[in-house]
Amino acid sequence: LDVPVGEVRASPFCRTVDTAELAFGRATAEDGLLTPTPDTEGRATQALRELLSTVPEDGANTVLVGHLTNLRLLSTASPDEGGTVVF
Repeated sequence: LDVPVGEVRASPFCRTVDTAELAFGRATAEDGLLTPTPDTEGRATQALRELLSTVPEDGANTVLVGHLTNLRLLSTASPDEGGTVVF
């Protein structure tokens, strides 16, 4: 579809890095996309907020490959397993 892709960041879990690399050919591990625990939920929410509010370079889009748990911290989106949400 010729959608321009800039940075590709993924949770450091093997399955998310593998997914990003298979889909986009590359990935940078991003601790801010780790699944939060009760002890880290506040920090995880802040980290995800920062990732989502960072404006990508002109003419590119940032791809974040993470976990449904992260997504539920900041939105009502609930995609199926392997789904996509565009912000």
